[in-house]
Amino acid sequence: MIVNIHNNGIIPPMKSFIDYYEFVSKNKKEIFDKLGYYYHFGKGDINRNVIKHDEYFFSPIIKSCLNNNVGYCDPAGRKSTRSIIALYESINRGIKYLSYKNISLSFGATNAIFGALRSLLSICGNKKNIIVLTPCYTYIEAIEDLGFKIKLISTNNKEESIKEIKKHIKKDCAAIFVSQPSFPEGKEIDKEIFNIIKTLSKENGVYIFIDEAYADVVINKRNNQEYYDENTVILRSLSKEWGVPGLRCGYVIGPEFMIDEIRRKNEYVFGCPIVLFEILVDLIMFVKICEIKEECSDVSDIYKLGIEFDQKQRRILDDIDINEFAKSCKDFKNRLSNVINEGLIISMECLESVDELSLIIPEYGFNAVVKNNTEYTYRDIFQNTGVVLTPGELFNIPGHFRFSFADSPENILEAWKRVINYVKT
Repeated sequence: MIVNIHNNGIIPPMKSFIDYYEFVSKNKKEIFDKLGYYYHFGKGDINRNVIKHDEYFFSPIIKSCLNNNVGYCDPAGRKSTRSIIALYESINRGIKYLSYKNISLSFGATNAIFGALRSLLSICGNKKNIIVLTPCYTYIEAIEDLGFKIKLISTNNKEESIKEIKKHIKKDCAAIFVSQPSFPEGKEIDKEIFNIIKTLSKENGVYIFIDEAYADVVINKRNNQEYYDENTVILRSLSKEWGVPGLRCGYVIGPEFMIDEIRRKNEYVFGCPIVLFEILVDLIMFVKICEIKEECSDVSDIYKLGIEFDQKQRRILDDIDINEFAKSCKDFKNRLSNVINEGLIISMECLESVDELSLIIPEYGFNAVVKNNTEYTYRDIFQNTGVVLTPGELFNIPGHFRFSFADSPENILEAWKRVINYVKT
């Protein structure tokens, strides 16, 4: 019998990932014992048993950090690390005025959002309204906890979206949240909608928060992420792109006053970025800059670009063969690309003639969603097939399921076989 995580016997709608994961973890053993099968198809991650990093991705960094006296770092990240990020983003977006003062390392999007919104409290006065475009990740509670009122606007109907955006981006609005690409659908926001948001936000003193967590995990095209302005806050993730979500490795681009506020709050709320995290960011940025900057034919050429590394950081980096690390990165990205392309094709083929589940084909990321055209819930599917699909309610798109196609063909085929057989009965 499936265990309800609430004691009153009534199963409420899922409102957080904690509820969802507790429900799954408390029932997976019973499901496996009953069916002889359990598979978490809805996870927001790659299967690292299928797409592994070679030993050079982590081992030299850990060894070098252990061999050197690394010490504490700045709550926003070392100046040199933030300068490398600013250099990359300046080149990638064509912006000349970004500096380390516009950058803070972050432990995931919610951390960054919380710090940035706290800084808004001091300048927004009575502005307490925030717009969130859906679908999106579940940082709603983090926003509400600070006393803001949220207006959710769906982007699934362009005409209605534009009407609602024009209605609500006004002087009493503090910020608008946009996922670019949308999560978990993996779609770019409509350009007309985005241009309206930019224009109205600037006219009304509204900040635009852009969540670009999956922008560099590209399936069939390249997004240059060219947009940035003084009223923009951009949330970036390296952990998604490089398959290390447990490290919570990301950064924020934003106005100086906001970055300074995040830095001050990090000091006693979230702590300092760990050195391993910082060195990994340094090395990944070296690789990414060399991909787009002609002067860098060799990864070690990064040292010629005017970044001042402190003595401890340079000593750690000097212990690492940076070109070997770059080869490791390239190999991983090639393997990831092959796996997610194959996984998406298999899913498309499996669902092609299944009326009960409609696949929304993504352009970014390694997750996708299917529209649920049945009355079955994710709990029904879990209990009867052993397959866990993540409910769309967690992304403010009820009636949908999320799944990950960054896995082996065997795992994906078996999961869809079980789910399709069940929903067709």
